[in-house]
Amino acid sequence: MIHVKKLTALLLATTAIVAFAGPPDAKKAPADAPVAAPPKPAPITAEERPKVLYALGALVAQRTPLAQAGLDEAELNEVMQGFMDATLNKPLKVPPSEAMP
Repeated sequence: MIHVKKLTALLLATTAIVAFAGPPDAKKAPADAPVAAPPKPAPITAEERPKVLYALGALVAQRTPLAQAGLDEAELNEVMQGFMDATLNKPLKVPPSEAMP
């Protein structure tokens, strides 16, 4: 079973990576460069949508240390529930400020 301190460190690192990391080949613009709005993605078909959503989940797992956390299926389900609640703007069962130092 994963220790609380290890999980806390992992989640903090994950947040930092997701917040600040860009694609590995992305070039950094100068600090004073204007920020352009990203282009709208092309519409996807109903057949493509499940594949794109699955790939998004795989990308999040690959770009964060989540896969290396050693979570079992039940623990990963808890992580996913928190992810879903926050994403869907549902009330959080445990606010991060209460569970993380």
